[in-house]
Amino acid sequence: ENNKDDILLNLPLERFCGIGRAISRRLSLVDIYTTDDLRKHPIELLKKEFGTVSAWKLKQMVHGLDISPVVPWREQKPAKSFSCSRTMNRDVTNRDDIKRQLLFLFEKVAKKLRDDNYWAKEAGLWLRFKDFSGYGKAFRLGSWCCDGFEFYNRALERLDQVHLRQPVRA
Repeated sequence: ENNKDDILLNLPLERFCGIGRAISRRLSLVDIYTTDDLRKHPIELLKKEFGTVSAWKLKQMVHGLDISPVVPWREQKPAKSFSCSRTMNRDVTNRDDIKRQLLFLFEKVAKKLRDDNYWAKEAGLWLRFKDFSGYGKAFRLGSWCCDGFEFYNRALERLDQVHLRQPVRA
């Protein structure tokens, strides 16, 4: 029978919520590769690298601690918005590549809407450029909708108005 520590010590860091490739890379720069490494790393050094709040959160995660309240799904507040985003593997300059990503993302958010019995009357397009500046524009739909292709077509109208002065990152 495994206890909490057995399970946590055998998990790759990327399995913890919030530790993706970028955080994992930053952790490796300070010689943290495993749960045990992170447990042993001094909190003061983590604070310098990640800031106080993130450092404490990282430390708590690898000890299996989370003070977030557990809320049964029936008691959760209704969603006010739905979103999907993606940081690309590389900076993208080709509009067709951007359009493919947008179609995927709008279909994904539309599926969330349908799964939860929601309809939208407004959608938005947000782009993040290589220098982390961005462009965002919300747009009203003609009627209530949960069709990703409809969102996508309306977003393309906005995309055509954007001068892509730099590669798109997200």
